[in-house]
Amino acid sequence: MLLVYNSLLLCFSSLLLVCIGADNLPTCQPRDFHYELTECDPTGGRWRVSVPKAGVCTGGAPNAPVRLQDCSLTCKSGEYFDLELLQCHDCPPGTYSLGGMIRHEIWDQLPDGFSVLVEPLTSRSSFSMLERERSFTNCSKSEWQTRGDYIAFPGGSCVATLVYTVRLIQPGALHYTYQYPDDDTIFEFQAQNELCQSVSSGGDEIRWPAVTEEGKWRTSKSVQLPAGLNVLQWKAMGITGRHQTKPLLIKSIEVSGVADPAVSTGCTPCRNGTHAPAPRSRQCQDCPVDSYAGRGATQCIRCDAKTSYASSGSGRCHKRPPCTQNDYFEVHSACDERNNTLVTYQWVEPRTCRDDLPSSAKLPSGAERRKCPPCNPGMQMDYSTGTCRFCPPGSISDGIRPCRSCPPSTAPNTGLQFIWWSALPGVMSSRCMSLEGYTGTGCTTAAAWLTSGDHLRTGHGHAPDSYLILSLKIDKGFRAGRGTVSFTFQLDCEGDCQFVFMQSSPAKGISVIQTWSGRVPKQHFSYSIPQNGSYTFNWAFQKQAWSEDAGLPYSATGVQRLRLFDTDSARIDSINVTNTIEGGASVCLPCAQGADASGCIPCPPGHYTEMASTHCKPCPANSVVLDPGAVGKSACINCGPGLISTDGKTCTTDCTPNINGTRYDLRKIGSKFHEVRGSLLFTASGMQYFHVFNISLCGREPVNCANNITFQAEGEPKSVKALICRTTLIPSQSLDASGGSSPLSTQSVTLGDHLLGITNEAQFGETRVLDEFYSPKDLHVFFGTPTATKSCPKGRTTTVTLRCDADQPGAGQVTLPSRCPDGTCDGCHFHFLWSSSTVCPICGSQDIKIVKSECVAGEQNVHYLAPKYCLMADDVPGTKKVPCSTEIPFVLQLIIMGCVGTAVLLCLTVFICWKRNRRLEYKYSRLARQRSSTPNNGSGNDTTSSLKDNGNECETELAAAESCALDDDEEEDEVSVTVPMKSFGLVNKIRSMTAYKSESGSPFETIQLTEAQS
Repeated sequence: MLLVYNSLLLCFSSLLLVCIGADNLPTCQPRDFHYELTECDPTGGRWRVSVPKAGVCTGGAPNAPVRLQDCSLTCKSGEYFDLELLQCHDCPPGTYSLGGMIRHEIWDQLPDGFSVLVEPLTSRSSFSMLERERSFTNCSKSEWQTRGDYIAFPGGSCVATLVYTVRLIQPGALHYTYQYPDDDTIFEFQAQNELCQSVSSGGDEIRWPAVTEEGKWRTSKSVQLPAGLNVLQWKAMGITGRHQTKPLLIKSIEVSGVADPAVSTGCTPCRNGTHAPAPRSRQCQDCPVDSYAGRGATQCIRCDAKTSYASSGSGRCHKRPPCTQNDYFEVHSACDERNNTLVTYQWVEPRTCRDDLPSSAKLPSGAERRKCPPCNPGMQMDYSTGTCRFCPPGSISDGIRPCRSCPPSTAPNTGLQFIWWSALPGVMSSRCMSLEGYTGTGCTTAAAWLTSGDHLRTGHGHAPDSYLILSLKIDKGFRAGRGTVSFTFQLDCEGDCQFVFMQSSPAKGISVIQTWSGRVPKQHFSYSIPQNGSYTFNWAFQKQAWSEDAGLPYSATGVQRLRLFDTDSARIDSINVTNTIEGGASVCLPCAQGADASGCIPCPPGHYTEMASTHCKPCPANSVVLDPGAVGKSACINCGPGLISTDGKTCTTDCTPNINGTRYDLRKIGSKFHEVRGSLLFTASGMQYFHVFNISLCGREPVNCANNITFQAEGEPKSVKALICRTTLIPSQSLDASGGSSPLSTQSVTLGDHLLGITNEAQFGETRVLDEFYSPKDLHVFFGTPTATKSCPKGRTTTVTLRCDADQPGAGQVTLPSRCPDGTCDGCHFHFLWSSSTVCPICGSQDIKIVKSECVAGEQNVHYLAPKYCLMADDVPGTKKVPCSTEIPFVLQLIIMGCVGTAVLLCLTVFICWKRNRRLEYKYSRLARQRSSTPNNGSGNDTTSSLKDNGNECETELAAAESCALDDDEEEDEVSVTVPMKSFGLVNKIRSMTAYKSESGSPFETIQLTEAQS
């Protein structure tokens, strides 16, 4: 209740103050009123009413309202609608009118009807470090910024929207001029009505504007708009956020169909630097050089030719500074028959300096005759024109001597080699491009690069934000589809200048290869051509980056801009392009296969030219020849580990690599491409996008990443084919022709166009497996692409780690790094972990477990079982039915043979013991018989003699002994009996071989006998 009371009190106080203020205002006079038109009513008419100026007066007697019956009344271009007379009149000189059209080209501040929105990108989760960084992105520096002659989106990981609301009385059209050099920024245009329904037609080429060249303006295609309220939106979004993207600029916006007389009630004064000399002007004209004009001028005023100057379209004259040596350059005349040239000096035009001041540099007078510098290799002097020309096909030259034909079986090594710069070659051109256009105030002349004998250098006097571009065009491509571009350069800058090397082609569009900034000493740079085709290579130099130029007032177009960092320059000493079809040559190469009009017929794939015999020789197995023109066995390059080559040109795999004796079968997941999606990212308004990776593991068929929203300058969508590629998908909110909703794809890039190797090592070359994904048991597949980018000068690499996981059947699961949810932590090296049971190694014979079932009807099932850590080979069945086998296993055979051998040996031992025992019994029986026939008192010798005498008495009959034991009263008497040893069996023969003898040396055995004493 208290809150309501306070609100009422506040409203009452405000109303009281207004009433008190109104009482103090004077009464409105007729001069204080002006006419306005009301909105059209349902009957199609409107009223002209007289309205006083707000806050100037009150009351008075306004004129009576006047009814206009036709709301569609319009004026033509160059006319305006006079509200007092209610009819169209011509615009006076110094002004212009577009009639039923509105044009916005002055961006000192946001015009009426415009607004800017900016929102950060967010993710579904913020667990990773990258997501946390994105969640705290400051978008204050990523909104659309007015910069005088244009409005710009500076880039960044934010979504910035420029909104323009305009009402059309009749159907009209929209045109806008923009500059969109960096496809790392998504640029989208939408036209909607007041119900947020799309009203624009024209398809994706209207919604997704085409990419432009660096510093080049482009006018959009006509966008048809219906009558009524239209909400026009230009939406820009930086995806990568890893480096500063080039700004997106809009220079002018023009809308027709705004036929409302309430809008065209006056003519627009011409802006500074332009004039309209005649009435009924549709547009104003730029002032010529050395003249200026203020706002609403009817004519341009000439500057003092001696002390001041002005570029085209200047709003004021600028004071001429003293001339320096950078304000003139050498001019070489055509070489004469004596190979001499006349050197003169000219001022850089238009001339913006004074040479009459004491501190001014003077233009060297007179002419100096010099010896003409040599032509570039592969060229000869044409004295009829005094210029160098390429040698005819089949001939060579070192640039000094005339062209001569190559010997038989040889052909010229054609290329483009420029080391002398007396004139710009015909295949090259230079131009200056500023943010105002080709002839804007930023460029004093279109000649941006100047020839200086042994080098090229950038011109002087241009604005710091101007692009000085040198272009080299290759129309016919390269021999054998391969070549290199190399150049030597240096940068001499006081500020943070930029030097950019770019390439453009119909197939791959515009791409930045390398960027240098600041002072750079002389260095050499080389770049390999990734794909055959027509190319244009550009070298662009800018004294000051766009972001730094923001600190200068854009209206300061005089000495403050044209002379800022005037001594900063770029220098190119040489440019060399190899293996081109067009151009010249300085050497002849031996041709093993002969020659044709284009040069040597190359050896077959996988062959090299032998130096001595000039014959084609095959390379070793699993090696390739990248340069068919190379001579010697060094041209053969071995494939990486785990790779093979079947055509001699590319290294690939058959999906069954053998790594250190371990076989793998990757055909189940490598024969088709696999799609991997990154984490979802969202804008604050809910718009989502995500990255999609297409992977062809074995490389049999390249995958395709197509763009359907990013168009090149020719209007063709950009498509990428590689073994691994990435594209950015934005779910579409609109229905297509079939009634469905197809996603929008953009920013397709190559992550790997060839295989580098398959190994279980943690590192291959300079590429290392992510520590999070490394395990000694895993298999790693390395991919690479040599295509350099601004962020990755050495190209990109991708590692796919294959992990055996029995719990992941079929295609398994692909995992991205936890700290890098988009697959990369630096934008150049990508990592994937592919877990599946199908990537396990092939089992060896020692790994397979064999289980046999029970014999049934003479047959049994043999089961082959593989452990979890390996897969069964294709030629090993899971179950096989075989006849029951009675064969004893070899191990059991050995055991049985051992047992049988042991039993035989035991039996033999028992037999020998038994035979020996029989012999002893026999001897004992004879002894007992002899004893019975001999007296008891006989001596031992008699006993022995008796045995000898009666040794042959075998028939003597012995008395049966009653007992062999001794009586109690008998004593033992040892009797020694010596008998000769006889050989019984194998054992005794062996004993005899041991030369067993008694202590006396006799080969007789002594047996101790004990006889009883009587």
